[in-house]
Amino acid sequence: MMDKDQHIDAQAAKAALKDIESSQQNLQKAMRLPVWLSVFSSLSYGLIVFSWGMTEHENLWALGLYIGLGLFLASAALAMYSSKLMGLKANLIPKNKSGLLFYLVSVVAFGLLVLGGRTLRLEGFASAPHIAAFLSAALMFYFQYWHPAGEMQRIGADDE
Repeated sequence: MMDKDQHIDAQAAKAALKDIESSQQNLQKAMRLPVWLSVFSSLSYGLIVFSWGMTEHENLWALGLYIGLGLFLASAALAMYSSKLMGLKANLIPKNKSGLLFYLVSVVAFGLLVLGGRTLRLEGFASAPHIAAFLSAALMFYFQYWHPAGEMQRIGADDE
């Protein structure tokens, strides 16, 4: 038990905070997916966005949409299985305000890219699905690599 009369000096407090931050970063690094799996899921999501943007009147791009969806779901299942093997529980629903804000920002960003790519293509900007797919894949990889816990805190970010 701690005595209420004990005072912690500034150096000890800074060292304790640094240890806590270090353990949080180590946990987030352990939660990070392998790079090949992040690349695979990001590219499959990019295929979904690209195929959705290119689909018109049930052409062959719908097949690309279904293939991309199957690959993305397979990569998500593999990611959950690998985290289970490491003894980590994957949370699909955020537990705090930071996680909820992160999920909302992600949904809005990906929604704008998906709908914007298709809408701009239908308005005559032919390369909009290409750009939207690239940005979606890059954003997916960024989120999976730097924010594996699904929170706003970035791995390795200095708060000083």
